[in-house]
Amino acid sequence: MKIIELSKRKKEKPLFTLTITHTTFPSTNTASISNALINPTLSLPISLTSTSIYANPTFIPNTYNDNDNEPLASKYQINNLLKRILEISLPLFAVFMLIALLFTYCMFKRKLKQRKNLKILEMLHEQQLQQRSNCSISKSSASSFEIKENTKIRWKSVISSRKSGIHEFYDEIEEKKNSEIGKHAVKEKLHPTGDANLKSILKVKENPIINKSLPWQSSVQAWLLNKADANPLGIIELNKKIFYNLPIRQDLIKRSLMYEKSWMEQGTESTKNLGQVRGSTRKPFPQKGRGKARVGTLRAPNFKGGYNVHGDRPHNKKINIQKKVYDAAIRAALSAKFQQSQVIILNDLTLDNDDKSSLRSLIKTFGLEGRKIYFIYGNEEPEKFLIRSSNQFIYKKPDVDNPKLVNGEKPILVTSARNVSVGPLLDFEILVLDKLAVEVLEQIFPSLIRKNGLTASNNLLKNLVRPYSSEKDPKETALNLINMFPGKNMVAKTSSILAASSIAAFAISKEIYIIDAEFLEMWCIFGAYFVWYKAFGEAAKEYLRERKENVRRVLNEARNDHQAVVQERMNHIGKLSDVVEVTENLYGMSKELAKMEAEIFELKQRVNFQQEVKSTLDSWVRHEQSVREKQQQLLAASVIESVTAKLRTPRMYDQILAQTLADVEQLTKKA
Repeated sequence: MKIIELSKRKKEKPLFTLTITHTTFPSTNTASISNALINPTLSLPISLTSTSIYANPTFIPNTYNDNDNEPLASKYQINNLLKRILEISLPLFAVFMLIALLFTYCMFKRKLKQRKNLKILEMLHEQQLQQRSNCSISKSSASSFEIKENTKIRWKSVISSRKSGIHEFYDEIEEKKNSEIGKHAVKEKLHPTGDANLKSILKVKENPIINKSLPWQSSVQAWLLNKADANPLGIIELNKKIFYNLPIRQDLIKRSLMYEKSWMEQGTESTKNLGQVRGSTRKPFPQKGRGKARVGTLRAPNFKGGYNVHGDRPHNKKINIQKKVYDAAIRAALSAKFQQSQVIILNDLTLDNDDKSSLRSLIKTFGLEGRKIYFIYGNEEPEKFLIRSSNQFIYKKPDVDNPKLVNGEKPILVTSARNVSVGPLLDFEILVLDKLAVEVLEQIFPSLIRKNGLTASNNLLKNLVRPYSSEKDPKETALNLINMFPGKNMVAKTSSILAASSIAAFAISKEIYIIDAEFLEMWCIFGAYFVWYKAFGEAAKEYLRERKENVRRVLNEARNDHQAVVQERMNHIGKLSDVVEVTENLYGMSKELAKMEAEIFELKQRVNFQQEVKSTLDSWVRHEQSVREKQQQLLAASVIESVTAKLRTPRMYDQILAQTLADVEQLTKKA
């Protein structure tokens, strides 16, 4: 065996080593191989490895070392394999040790948290005993003593437990609600008697999951209000994928606002270019000889009156975005409005007339004076009265000279549910919808649901429901290990085990499989894995199990609290049935009162009419009497005038004198 070292310089290390066996190429010598390396036309069967270059490696197993007569190929192959395994396993071992350290830190932090919770429970227990001493319990002393002793035992058991103990305390209270002592203890614990300023002994922290949507909760609830008096008519179910619990995607909202703003851009602005600017086209100065920059025209942009460089040109400024992006922005805006309690849902938005006062009374009913309101109706036909009355609300700034004046009314926008946009949802403060508009919005903007099944929260809930397996029997574990080997029965499995062990012994005896330092390092890594699993495997399982139990308990408590809140709302709505009967009775009484008032009004009108008629007749009689008096006066005056006129004549005097003399004669005769 000969070795040829090729290098650029004499003092440098060899670039590679060439090993040649004389058994394969008996006719070749060192000179021919050197020529083959120098001359590219002469080729030899050469194979490269990571350590050296072998010619015709199929005959390497027949090559032996001169010192120990060991097969070189097996050594090289096994060493290379072990080196590769070691190179792969070392980073994995480092990552595994990092994860182990992180897990150990989490376990240590959890222990500290448990100790802190135990201290808090002890403080609560002391506070409970101190406050109970100041409370006056209506029950007998024997029952009070029994309750206190029972409470002490319960708190000691909670404090001595490994877990936090808070959930066990809740469960124990729920179990003892059925007994008399338990009922009294719960009543005493949650609502202590005695001092009015004494707060509850057990201060339960607010659970943030209660106010959030739960995995099994497919909708959220909102009040459906009456347009006339703003009283609740019932509860309406809303789709939580549109009105609740959505992330506020500011990027999508910004893109949608830019998209809507582009609708208003006309794009008609224009500036003049070189050919449109007025002026001469002559060259004002010579090209050379001035010592200054060359000038080709006076209409250049660096001269006064020149054209504008890269000026505006008429073009379409509309921006296009995907429909799902725009829908997601509208859903995010609706969700933000609902989370800020700025959404009001009414049964109807129709108005009787287009007067401004009717819409102002509606706004005043809900206490929305001085706010920008966005009305959305769901009908296909436009609400003409609502639109006309809303157009009369024009915003006027307050008078600076007279600061006592109140601000004018804010503008109001009315659109249909199919024409909702992002800009008004963000610009206007209050969003008022009718019931039909909610249904239309849920149809137009459906939520995006993944096609691959459940979400992460549903998967978590599904995993929580899985039953937990108990510890396995060692015999069962041994049987499982035996079943891992191929074979249908024990004889076949035993034969396969013996065959594998015999093959391993043969490989080791023939030095096909060599145990060296790299092999030991690999098994040390596997041993470290196994030791860590035995040391922390059960703790990790226990930790994960407790975490699952805590998550399940929190979700169940949140569900129960949510059901209680919903039941309370339903009970409140059930109480409104009595209000309906009372309202019907009051309505009947009001109808009777209205009838009586109408009759009284009619009688008053009749009396007034008769009085008017009487006064008219009296005035007519007085007029007739005055006319008659005037006629009598005129007649008397005319008679007197005629008599006086006759008396002035002498003939009349003679007649009167003759008549008087005749009358005197008759009187004398009778006498």
